[in-house]
Amino acid sequence: METLISSFLLIFFAEMGDKTQFLALIFATQYKLYQVILGISLGILFNHGLAVLVATFLSSFINIGILKIIAGLMFLLFGFESFILRIENDDKEDIRAKFGAIFTVALCFFIGELGDKTQITAMSIVFTGKNPILVLIGTTLGMIFVSLFGIIVGKIIKGKIPKNLMKKISGVCFITFGIEALSKSVPSQYLTFINTTAFSIICMMTMLLIYFKNKSVKKIFKINMYLKNKDNNLEVKMINIDLICVGALKSDIFKQAEKNILKKTDNNYNIKIIEIEDEKNQNINRSSEIEKIKEKEGAKILSKIKKGNYVITLEIDAKQSKNLSICNIINETGRENISIIIGGSVGLSKKVSDISNKKISISKMTFPHQLMRLVMLEQFIIC
Repeated sequence: METLISSFLLIFFAEMGDKTQFLALIFATQYKLYQVILGISLGILFNHGLAVLVATFLSSFINIGILKIIAGLMFLLFGFESFILRIENDDKEDIRAKFGAIFTVALCFFIGELGDKTQITAMSIVFTGKNPILVLIGTTLGMIFVSLFGIIVGKIIKGKIPKNLMKKISGVCFITFGIEALSKSVPSQYLTFINTTAFSIICMMTMLLIYFKNKSVKKIFKINMYLKNKDNNLEVKMINIDLICVGALKSDIFKQAEKNILKKTDNNYNIKIIEIEDEKNQNINRSSEIEKIKEKEGAKILSKIKKGNYVITLEIDAKQSKNLSICNIINETGRENISIIIGGSVGLSKKVSDISNKKISISKMTFPHQLMRLVMLEQFIIC
């Protein structure tokens, strides 16, 4: 137990504030919590497991310096990739996602900690004769708990910082870690002015290529969106509306109002107003006469309904909807030819009501049928 606790504390305090926490923070803003924790656990477990093996069996077969150079190059690769612009729902997978989040995090931590002080610490503890299994458990737990601090911070700031900005920040961190790893692992005889200058030029050229690639992606995206919107507009079908009304507009105010409304109606609707002369009768209070008027006006209405049209009738006794939208009702039919019928002062005949596909009631109150005509037209402005 002493070996486990001492290994845990050595790693925990050695890595506090180190790049390990920053890597955990970065991944926590991009992946799910369990993916980051599992990835870190696997990466560190294999890394420190390797350290234990190196300390006991493999020290003559593995060149840690080369592995650290590879780690530095991997960090640079991740850093440059973070600056590449990717449009949402892009079919291409990014480098860090194509193998899965857990594998990505595990690989990054495994390579990133190769030759690091934590791995060397684990090896040193084993060299002192401590139990290798307890050393492995203690050092791995120490790294996981240190990483949890970074994960917590990452989850707190996730969503508060724009995604693209977070990717750029992570890119800067990865590139910084990569340059640091290379500066410490590349033999000093190769760190000449010419080599470092050439390396700097390559990095700048890479960033320049990424910049032009991003401009090209933005341009292509805008063109695709324009073509998509254009195609969508072409696909919109014109809906023909026959508004069959009993009685003519007699008031000049109503006539002018109708003209103004028709100018503002949605362009997807081709509205044709069909007026039917209403029946005049002095004995309109007698039920028998009312039925005759309905029958006569009904016959005229039926003659104006085109074959195959979807018929909507306005009837005061119809079920009233709380969220009545004429446009939604029409669009839900999926039909291109609609007849909307507004009856006269005595209502609609039974024959007209029977052929109706949809009966609607705007209100239980009664309105002049001429006013209702304007009310109905008004609905096509707010579609």
